[in-house]
Amino acid sequence: MIPPGAVTWRLQGNLGGETPVDPVRGPLAVGGLHGERAGLQLPGYPTDDWTPTRLPATDTTPGVSWYTTTVPLDLPAGQDTSLGLTLTDDPSRRYRAEIFVNG
Repeated sequence: MIPPGAVTWRLQGNLGGETPVDPVRGPLAVGGLHGERAGLQLPGYPTDDWTPTRLPATDTTPGVSWYTTTVPLDLPAGQDTSLGLTLTDDPSRRYRAEIFVNG
């Protein structure tokens, strides 16, 4: 049992304060994950020093992982185009994915 007072919570505001990381979409378009607050999902975020990996990853450590890739999309320029994604994986692998398509 966790003793009283052993767990503390801290609410954090927008990273960057009055100068948000994402000035286009603003702070209300950001979830509570540290990576979102830091702008990892934004186009142009520098990922050159990220360690390359192959998916599916075999790391079973609990927590959040961020991956990035470049995929050429032949979409009309200047339009807000809907995309449909189909993900296939072994159903015994239990995880949740949040996918950002940018740029």
